[in-house]
Amino acid sequence: MEAKVLDENHLKLVRRIDMPAGSRVMVSVVLIDGTANENEAWPRLAAEGLAAAYDEAEPEYPLQLIKRINPGFRP
Repeated sequence: MEAKVLDENHLKLVRRIDMPAGSRVMVSVVLIDGTANENEAWPRLAAEGLAAAYDEAEPEYPLQLIKRINPGFRP
């Protein structure tokens, strides 16, 4: 999502997003300066997303929530 920096605390999105007011979202900032290759950011963004998905705060899910057991799983 592209945005314009209004000041050190505010961004203005180029287009609307479908999120309720007050929603918490994760934002990755990459400077668009016309000379940087857009593809250079993708590996870093992927690594950040993976790190967030397997964060220390990720909860352990109890067995009661499992709907179908994976017979190939070996802890």
